[in-house]
Amino acid sequence: MALRQKKKMFRRKQDALKRSGGAINNRRNRGLSPPGSNGGGSSGGSEARQKRANSLQNSDSESLTVSSGDVSKGKQKKEPKPTYDVGKGRMVYPVIKGGVAQYLPARSQASDSEIKSGAFVEDAAVRKEPVNTISDASKLKRPTRKDVNTGRTLFATTTTNSKGKEKPEYLPRQSEATALELSSGKYIPEKSPITGEELKQPPKIDSDNGGRKLFATKAADGSVQYFPKKNQATAKELAEGRYIEGFAAKDPVNQILDSSQLGDKRPTRKDVNTGRTLFATKTTGLFSTEYLPRQSEATIDELNAGKYIPEKDSIAGEELKQPPKTDPENGGRKLFATKAADGSVQYFPKKNQATAMELAEGRYLEGFAAKDPVNQVKEASNFKHPTARDVNTGRTLFATKTTGLFSTEYLPRQSEATIDELNAGKYIPEKDSIAGEELEQPPKTDPENGGRKLFATQGADGSIQYFPRKNQATAMELAEGRYLEGFAAKEPVNKVLDSSELGNNSPTSTEVRTGRTLFATETTGLFGTEYLPRQSEATIDELNAGKYIPEKASIAGEELYQPPKTDPKNGGRKLFATKAADGTIEFFPKKNEATAKELAEGRYLEGFAAKDPVNQIEEAANFKHPTVKDTNMGRILFATTTTNWYGKKKTEYLPRQSEATDGELLAGKYIPEKDSIVEEVLNKRPRYDFGNQRDLFAVKADDGSTVYLPKKSQATAKELSEGQYVPDVWISQNAPLGPANAMTNAAPKFDIDNNRKIFAVKDKDGNTTYLPRKSKATSEEKTRGLFIPDEVVEEHESKRLRTALRDDSANIAQRRAQRAAKLVGSTNIQ
Repeated sequence: MALRQKKKMFRRKQDALKRSGGAINNRRNRGLSPPGSNGGGSSGGSEARQKRANSLQNSDSESLTVSSGDVSKGKQKKEPKPTYDVGKGRMVYPVIKGGVAQYLPARSQASDSEIKSGAFVEDAAVRKEPVNTISDASKLKRPTRKDVNTGRTLFATTTTNSKGKEKPEYLPRQSEATALELSSGKYIPEKSPITGEELKQPPKIDSDNGGRKLFATKAADGSVQYFPKKNQATAKELAEGRYIEGFAAKDPVNQILDSSQLGDKRPTRKDVNTGRTLFATKTTGLFSTEYLPRQSEATIDELNAGKYIPEKDSIAGEELKQPPKTDPENGGRKLFATKAADGSVQYFPKKNQATAMELAEGRYLEGFAAKDPVNQVKEASNFKHPTARDVNTGRTLFATKTTGLFSTEYLPRQSEATIDELNAGKYIPEKDSIAGEELEQPPKTDPENGGRKLFATQGADGSIQYFPRKNQATAMELAEGRYLEGFAAKEPVNKVLDSSELGNNSPTSTEVRTGRTLFATETTGLFGTEYLPRQSEATIDELNAGKYIPEKASIAGEELYQPPKTDPKNGGRKLFATKAADGTIEFFPKKNEATAKELAEGRYLEGFAAKDPVNQIEEAANFKHPTVKDTNMGRILFATTTTNWYGKKKTEYLPRQSEATDGELLAGKYIPEKDSIVEEVLNKRPRYDFGNQRDLFAVKADDGSTVYLPKKSQATAKELSEGQYVPDVWISQNAPLGPANAMTNAAPKFDIDNNRKIFAVKDKDGNTTYLPRKSKATSEEKTRGLFIPDEVVEEHESKRLRTALRDDSANIAQRRAQRAAKLVGSTNIQ
């Protein structure tokens, strides 16, 4: 009887498989053929059902897919597992291509060369769904603990060991998890917050979770809900999105002391490790006094522990232009006058000099107050060496008189002093300039101060007074404001050479460290030739030493729109036509290609002349990776073809012309950007280019036909060089853009080979094709951009099912395949 019942159950399952197109007639191979495969005698019906299920036409058996370990595929082969690459200290993941397993790193751990060659897997593909059970923190004795090795906060979860017994396990949040933890599912997921707009209401205290603060938010239905900040959320709240983005510090736990409560204790001390100012507070610990930093300088751990001085917003009114008072009780600091709301005058310190109590109560003024200078500033003639060089910082230090062990001390000007120097009064004050209007008169030479220049100004009484520029002013002149704003360079000391005077010397050289072009000059030193930079690229030291090429203002006339000439004597540079004052035509180089002599005499045209592009620009489809990201400069680089020394062609990535460096422009290593050939954008619906993930806009071609071009920021190298693009500013902000615009109201189909639904879209040519959502796309489809973002699919389908005739054929086919897979699995168990 039992045997008959088993046979009867088996026949029922076989009938169910036949109805779903997955019948299996070969008894010896039972369970080895997946649903939808040819199981024997029902091949014709199976094929017909597969067509009705709308299988994907362009499936690629060679696509990269991360090994999933799916047991529904029967006992075919043991699935490869992720492993650890000891040599490079990272996880690598098995990827199946053509039936062979390759081990590749995640994108976040891949090298630049691996990313360029596509030898990586997307981070999302290696992240396994969380495997542990997340419990409510209120039910746990110790909901979190600290990872002493990494400083991460770990959350308590429940896992089951090999004996089926539950035990606690502490895991990091998803954003802090390692690749191994992500691939093992050992992390706390972080769902996007579901909270509404935060309200300006006092927070509540959550006594069940260590007294953390809960902040008021306005829900969609108008109700007020309270949530913690993300850094204080429990594991369950993170997983469910029940938190508010941001950081919440624990309320201060120590008592802040006023000056009268300090007794013999110091009000502040210096943190020698960080340079922070720490303030005295009262604690209940072993030591009654504990020194803490202000809130804005506290570490994350100090904020979480409540070990900081709170900084309340300033309650001071408008600052008045009155002389400050001196506060003898607090080291002689300055107190500045402010106007209160009731019109009374109140005095407050600047924030950097406020006490702990004043910071906590907001009794301070925003800004910084330096201590009055403590050294005596005297005329430069009183010192053998009025200035010195700070070799560590490159600053100019000025000689002052001090009462210390050494009578002379060198100090920086106020604008270059450090915080410590300002707080200690160790600087040269810089009073606002008292100089009048500068006159257009030749400057005088000051032989008493190194031959510096003194410039003519008109005083209030009409008299002419001479002052140095600020960078050449003495300490006394800075302190009294006797200087002119601006910078004065020393006159060039080397002789600028013409091309005919160079002999065998190269006219220019490139400075390897800075990339500057240096020009040959004649010097009276040990070496007859010295290479110097142009004035606009010279350092302060070079300008002060006169070691530069002067740049006289251009004497060139109006530039004419004529083809440039080639100058064979100077490397084939271009010379551009200009119209002189007498009407004659003269040719000048652009400034970046001018010789030292031409710069010094102003014989150049303003602007930059780039070398013609030297690489071959081809269609993007000719390259595996048409573009790459320049991580150092944030630029997009385009694939081009160049020929190396051996005559072999290779790929070289170059920036667009507008983003190229001077060196790249001079070497012709850039993508030219021709002006757009488009005259207007037609009033037609844009199309979407899934392969390049960009929008295309309708424009009229020369022959009157309609063509679709991208906007400039999304154009390929070929399109940029040919002007085949639409200027970005021409695109209306209301234009329907993106993959959502490409989706149609046609019902989706079912791709039986990949067990997924595929959705109808209009491609860049206006044809209807079917693509999967991103989460169901293969690695190859993701690489080629042949997918639709999940959120776009969800929104479009919800609208389509409301506005169009409901067509559930894809859903029905998917459910049939799922039922068939379950029945096959249960048959294998029998």
